[in-house]
Amino acid sequence: MTDYKDLEERLGYHFIYKGKLKETFTHASFANSHQGLKSYDRREFLGDAVLDAIIGEYLYRAYPESSEGDLTVQKAKLVSEKALAKVAVYLRLDTYIQYENQAYHKKGITTSMRADAVEAIIGSLFLEAGFDRTREVVLRLYQKLWDENQLAFEEDKNYKSTLQEFLQKKYHTLPLEYKVKKKKGPSWDPVFYIECVSKGRTIGRGKGSSKKMASQMAAKDALERIHHERKN
Repeated sequence: MTDYKDLEERLGYHFIYKGKLKETFTHASFANSHQGLKSYDRREFLGDAVLDAIIGEYLYRAYPESSEGDLTVQKAKLVSEKALAKVAVYLRLDTYIQYENQAYHKKGITTSMRADAVEAIIGSLFLEAGFDRTREVVLRLYQKLWDENQLAFEEDKNYKSTLQEFLQKKYHTLPLEYKVKKKKGPSWDPVFYIECVSKGRTIGRGKGSSKKMASQMAAKDALERIHHERKN
């Protein structure tokens, strides 16, 4: 059986039913190629809902003067894929995640896989210990990361907003369109290819494990192309 001692120490919780943790770290690619295994998808689904409730309640109580809009923005930062991936790095989850390399995208453990594994852990915590104990563990974990790096939960640069603001200011363009050109891979691990279109012309291309990520990469590509054209 896998030794989860390091994970439990970092998490601040010792699981009673360690045998059930195998499912928590089994990516669908691995489960599909090994008969009798279940993926973490169901636990991830549950963990996502529990995490939303924990962070939503925390923000509601911690910021009584904040509007619904402000709370929504704050929650989005704390439960985003990027934020959860940082939690995964802190917990050293790459040691435990089981997956099969796929030919259609870059090999290795991805940001989305790390984020999904964190949600699966939260789902497992909830199933074993209930909501109150899970909330305690999650909030303490977030506090640890905050203490170590106060920028841990800040969003990465928003290339879409930067591009839109630049084009509106410089060229007074209409809103941009982000069109999905193709999608590869199975439903549980897709790769989206998106084009950024302005006035009917493709100005940037990007790909990613989600439409959101692919759109950001397309906007980044557009900004780099514009910068290059203006220099030459």
